[in-house]
Amino acid sequence: MAKGVYANWMRVGHTNEEFCLDFATLYGGHGIVAARIFVTSSLLKRMIGTLEKNLKSYEVKLGIKVKEGVEPKVKMGFTPK
Repeated sequence: MAKGVYANWMRVGHTNEEFCLDFATLYGGHGIVAARIFVTSSLLKRMIGTLEKNLKSYEVKLGIKVKEGVEPKVKMGFTPK
């Protein structure tokens, strides 16, 4: 069985060649990077398609509640490089 890690925050950055996805666990204003993944742009595009398909299926079955007007204390960022 594959080992997994918990993450409740993500940051995305990129170069001309690849994307860097940092997954971190934040608690009490402090955080630690749980995983850093480098992927090509074509793989990221396929990953996004897969995530969208799975999220839509999840939402149809279980729904997703999002509080309107509530900003997260820590913003997920996109950092072009």
